[in-house]
Amino acid sequence: RSGSGKTTLLRAIAGFEPISSGRIVVDGRTVDDGSRGGWVAPELRRIGFVFQDYALFTHLDAAGNIGFGAPGSRDERRKTASEWLARVDLASHGDRKPGELSGGEQQRVALARALAQGPALVLLDEPFSNLDPHLRRQVRDDTIALLRENGATAIFVTHDVEEAFSVGDRISVLDGGRVAQTGAPHEIYTRPATRHVASLCGQAAFIPIDSIATGEAVCALGEVEVIGEAAVGDCLVVRPEHVVVSAGEGAAIVRRRFLGPVEELELTIGDLRIVARVAPGSIAKSATEVAVTVVEQLAVVPRR
Repeated sequence: RSGSGKTTLLRAIAGFEPISSGRIVVDGRTVDDGSRGGWVAPELRRIGFVFQDYALFTHLDAAGNIGFGAPGSRDERRKTASEWLARVDLASHGDRKPGELSGGEQQRVALARALAQGPALVLLDEPFSNLDPHLRRQVRDDTIALLRENGATAIFVTHDVEEAFSVGDRISVLDGGRVAQTGAPHEIYTRPATRHVASLCGQAAFIPIDSIATGEAVCALGEVEVIGEAAVGDCLVVRPEHVVVSAGEGAAIVRRRFLGPVEELELTIGDLRIVARVAPGSIAKSATEVAVTVVEQLAVVPRR
C-alpha cells in the first residue's frame, strides 16, 4: 500500500538513501553496509533506474537520453542508442525530445536508457502508473518481455496487486516498512501469512474457527477443509471463488452488483459478511436468501 516503504527501499538499493544498518548486496558486491566507508556511489553500482515520472533529460533527444549513461566513446554511445531505439520500436524517434513523445514512448526510452548501461540490476518504481489504462497492459507486457529477453534481474515496485501477480517471479509484500511475506505469486495468494497480505491480494472475508473436528475446521459456514495447520481462534480466508451459491436458505442477500460476465452477491450469515460471484441470472432477482457451500480448501491466518 501507499506509505509502506516501496520507493524508499528502491532508493536505498540505488544509493540515493544511505542506510543506517544492515547490508545491501548487488551481484555479490556490498554497496552499502551502514557505514560511511561502506557506501558506494549510485553511479558506481551498475544499477539502472526507471522512475515513476521517467526523469528523462528534457534538453536531450531520445537518442541522447539512451546514450547518456552507456559506456564507451561518443561514437560507441551513439551506436548503443541506435541499437536500443530499434529494440524498443522507436528507431524513427531518435531525434525527438521527451515533450514530443507520448507517455508510452517516454516509458520505453526510460527503460532503454536503464538497460543500455549493462546494469547488474534494474529498478522500476511504478513505471506504468502515468499511462492511460488502455495502454498500461500493452506497455507493461512489452517491458517485461524486453527484460526477460535481456536476462535482466529487476525489482519492480507496484501497489497494483494484479500487476504484481502478472509480472513477478517472486513477490515481497511490504507492510509498514517490513517484509510481511515473500514467495511465488500462487503461494502469496493461496497461503497468505497475515490478514494484511490476504486482504491486499483481493476480496476476502475472515471467519473465526470455532473448533477443529476430524481434521477440518468448524466455522459459521460449517465444516471446511484447510490448507496447513489450524487452531481455534485463527481465521479462515474466504474469497468469492471459494463459495458456491444455490437456491435455498442460510445466507441473506444484502446487495447485488452486475459486473458483466458475473454478478456479485454480498451475503450475510449472522454477523459475518462474505462475497460470492455467480453467472448473471442464475439466482432469481426475487430471492432474498441463498444456500452457501465452500468448495475449496481455505487458507488460515492469525486472528489479528
